[in-house]
Amino acid sequence: CGGVSGPVVFNVLAGTYSGFISLSSVPGISRTNNIKFIGAGANSTTIDYNNLNPQSNAVVYLNKTPHVSFENIRFRRPTTSSSSIIHLTNSSDSILVRNCILEYISPTTSFSAVGILAGTAPNSQNGAKETEGSLFENNTIINAGTGVGLYSNNTFFIRNNTIRNNTFQNIGNYGIYVYYGYNTTITNNTLFGGGMSYGIYSFFSNSNKINQNTIRNCSISGMYVYFENYTGFGVGTSEIYNNMVSISSGNSTTYGIYAYYAYNSKFYHNSVINNSIYNGTAGVRASLYMQYGNNNDIKNNIFDIRTNSGVEGYSVWRNNINNANFNHNTYFANTNNHFNINGTNRPRLSDWQSFENFYNQNSRFEQVPFISFTDLHIPNTFDAPSGDNSLNVLIDRDGDARCVQAPTIGADENKFPNPPPFASFAAPDTVYENSPAKFIQTTNGDP
Repeated sequence: CGGVSGPVVFNVLAGTYSGFISLSSVPGISRTNNIKFIGAGANSTTIDYNNLNPQSNAVVYLNKTPHVSFENIRFRRPTTSSSSIIHLTNSSDSILVRNCILEYISPTTSFSAVGILAGTAPNSQNGAKETEGSLFENNTIINAGTGVGLYSNNTFFIRNNTIRNNTFQNIGNYGIYVYYGYNTTITNNTLFGGGMSYGIYSFFSNSNKINQNTIRNCSISGMYVYFENYTGFGVGTSEIYNNMVSISSGNSTTYGIYAYYAYNSKFYHNSVINNSIYNGTAGVRASLYMQYGNNNDIKNNIFDIRTNSGVEGYSVWRNNINNANFNHNTYFANTNNHFNINGTNRPRLSDWQSFENFYNQNSRFEQVPFISFTDLHIPNTFDAPSGDNSLNVLIDRDGDARCVQAPTIGADENKFPNPPPFASFAAPDTVYENSPAKFIQTTNGDP
């Protein structure tokens, strides 16, 4: 017996508590009859895991228990592999984790030490959707091997979850890992960390929205998009907009954005820089690496790569892509060969344009002076290039409104001062008076 017959709220007073929370198949729970754990503040209410949870090596374990929320609490645990701080499984849907701190006591590179875990591991075979319609927002995740891991399989997919406004600090391996996800929204997160291999890793997922994220200090790839919209439930279109991605690594193979068998994906207004400090000839280094795939739109992006003297690297490495549209991008590389297209080095943008004259009619080769390698905002003193105004991306990485007529290329809308133009007629005009026409001054770029 037992269960709930109405909404339940646990108000957790300030203090440090030792223990864990474990809920399984709670009778009567529903969207109305939900359960809430609300602390006095994440800096004053702490639950330290005591390593005694018999069902899962987690501080919070929810099994077949939807409609539970956690707010304003710090969850802290010793660092071990095959562990988690919050573990959701078997249709634990509509879970809210907000304004919490999820902390491993010491850093780890273990893939299986996860801040928020749904499922058990990639290709989760529990026979359920693990979690659906859950929201993780305004949290800080510290020292995890994987910050958030949402795992399912090609039968069920893990659907309609949102990861928003979180900070991932000192992540050892994967920032966000989504495996067989559908309609996942990953927006306005900041990810950085000691040795983080991948910022956002999307594997066999469909209809994602990956927007307005800042990813820096990854050692392999800032964004890894693998078989996007390729197969399975609800194949659709993914939107990858307004992301700031910076890589700084001595590894031989590094990518700002890696897209392998990506289908139906829109890459708009991303600012990407790969600052390689590798010395050698092995591997591949690229700001954008795109191989295979179909029907992708790549517009209004900045793809920049810097390498040590004599080390090859590409603004774009692209091979066997069908029905793609590259246009209105700004490219830069300090290398001898700026591009590698279909297995052949193309030293200059004009060489790529000659090889594929249907691409890049309005793209340019230019170095955009970012604030720094890790801060990809554009100084107000630089008249940044503008791009395609038909993409319907109305705000930038910071939520600032974009210029409707001439949006700035990249994730940061340019603040370069452009006073309104002044125009007058040399003599009185009776035809043009009171006309609805307007004069528009654009930024540096296409009118």
